[in-house]
Amino acid sequence: QKYLNELFTWSNTWGMLFNPSKCKILSITRLHTPVNSNYNHDGVILERVGQFKDLGAVFDHNLSFTSHAPQKVKLQLFKSLARPILD
Repeated sequence: QKYLNELFTWSNTWGMLFNPSKCKILSITRLHTPVNSNYNHDGVILERVGQFKDLGAVFDHNLSFTSHAPQKVKLQLFKSLARPILD
């Protein structure tokens, strides 16, 4: 929480505001029992998620990319097999 508060203070100083409703917490760990602390911004508890999509890549709690790879394979199959027929 300490480092998040420092980040929010820095962002306010430089005019880059965070919207708490769009902020998510994703704990990345290989431990079987991860630490599940609650984090907040301006009194709003940030939502904890098991996976998150950022810039087209899907990240999960242990960085396995198991949900990202099938999506990429489907997209490439569509591009190589279906799109030429539709064009």
